[in-house]
Amino acid sequence: MVIAPGIDIRRLNGDEDISTFKNFLSSDELLDAQQTPLWLRFEWDESDEFTTSETINLVLLSLWLVKPNRVEAKLKFCIGKDQASGEKSRQRLLDRMQWIALEEAESFSTQDIALASTLFFGLCEVYRRRGRLSNAMILTMTGCWSHYWQAALISHAAAIEAILTYSTEPGITRRLATSFASLVEDTPDGRRTAKEHFIELYNIRSDAMHGRVHNLEEGQRLPSLSSFQGLLRDLWKVILANVQSVEALEGDDAERREFFERLQ
Repeated sequence: MVIAPGIDIRRLNGDEDISTFKNFLSSDELLDAQQTPLWLRFEWDESDEFTTSETINLVLLSLWLVKPNRVEAKLKFCIGKDQASGEKSRQRLLDRMQWIALEEAESFSTQDIALASTLFFGLCEVYRRRGRLSNAMILTMTGCWSHYWQAALISHAAAIEAILTYSTEPGITRRLATSFASLVEDTPDGRRTAKEHFIELYNIRSDAMHGRVHNLEEGQRLPSLSSFQGLLRDLWKVILANVQSVEALEGDDAERREFFERLQ
């Protein structure tokens, strides 16, 4: 399964013997690694644009944007080299993707991998710019790592704000909702529904942010987080599919305001 040239997901072959790392791994880690059916594999050297960790995170985020899943990276190995241009030849990755059991996908289709590949290239361009959308991408990833639903919700809400905001004036909730609906929907009915749904979920974000979590029943917390993540996935997919959207959203507040006013 190819994500990008030189980056793919596949099974280990006979030349890649991870048992050579047994002195580094615990017995449980070694068994877990040996039983892992699919691995992310890519070649890297010091001239590459992104570090190995950045590449791994970009792939993980691309897969997360396609649909909810249980893909994670626990360990990183540099196989066949004594040293990887200054990077460790093996490393535990402590920032791991979290998932919500009620929504996880069982598998990826060929079409899913193709979409992940498209999103990967879009995310690389965003990260390369180190601009406003890069900030939103980092907040998205931080939410994916969070163990607590409140922290994940707040991080993802901050990511949405980083994508959509263009003013500090009062009325931010409705302004964000209008901008969101204008991006993800084309029809008046679709935009009205999207706006109402956004406001409903953003109010939950406000409860989590301002210490009113008791307002939300425990059984509704993870479903609410799942729905909020759905908003963020939809937003990223629309943006990354359109170069003009990326250009406009990397602009200053005045340029963003003009962009959203044209959409409405």
